[in-house]
Amino acid sequence: MKRAVVALMLVAGVAHADGIPAGIVKAPAGWSVEADRSAAGSGAVTQMARAIYKPAEAGAVLYVTRVEIRTTDAQRNVIASNELAEIEAAFVRQGSDAKTIQQTKRADASKQQLDAELAWRDDKAGITDHSRTIVAANDERVVAVTGQCLLSLDAPAALATACDAALASLEIDLALEVRVALAIVGGNASTVGAPPAVESPPPVAPVASGSATPSATMSDGSNTPLAPIVVAPPPRKEADRRPLYLGLGLIVIAALFFYNRRRRDRFEKETTDE
Repeated sequence: MKRAVVALMLVAGVAHADGIPAGIVKAPAGWSVEADRSAAGSGAVTQMARAIYKPAEAGAVLYVTRVEIRTTDAQRNVIASNELAEIEAAFVRQGSDAKTIQQTKRADASKQQLDAELAWRDDKAGITDHSRTIVAANDERVVAVTGQCLLSLDAPAALATACDAALASLEIDLALEVRVALAIVGGNASTVGAPPAVESPPPVAPVASGSATPSATMSDGSNTPLAPIVVAPPPRKEADRRPLYLGLGLIVIAALFFYNRRRRDRFEKETTDE
């Protein structure tokens, strides 16, 4: 656990003092904030900024990332849906030890935005992750804001509660009157209040003073999983036939010895009779 917390603090240590646009998130009271200049857009991403929020005590980190992508009418829903699905892709990259706690995905018509949440835990790594992404767009650009609460399994419950409240406060800096309607493509949206797809893990204990290095919630898609490697079974070892050959050889020698003995006895008898 301690190694996990140290890893979290090392990641946070690369941040600097600027930040993301005001109003994106209501940070937990008493948590410090730093801007992560290691976050840089690539490809179609035109702007990217990430802020790191840390409490005074170890065991929790909140990452808030804003991504802006230029778009056309034909590409808008695809780009928005891809950004919405990034938290799920990050969960898949975590590996088979990560188990889903709760997941929802929906289109919010009242705010003209898409909204997805995913919570999972990895007992082997000693962490829990609760992430939320919201996506909105105007005629020219798609804007996605993602919050990721990463906590160690023995973190105080108050840290988890404060981080979850920050996720609920996420906003996109696009005025409602300039937003255009978005639809989720390439995936199924869940209705508000519908039971999410849940795998029953052991009860979640909020995270503690150690956790593994977190996986980023926003990426340029370069972390493509490798295809499984097929390992051929070892060549089948043939049975050692030498003992069998030795046994057969002894039988043949014994038979020849018996045959010669019988011939000698017959010859000696014939000689005596003469």
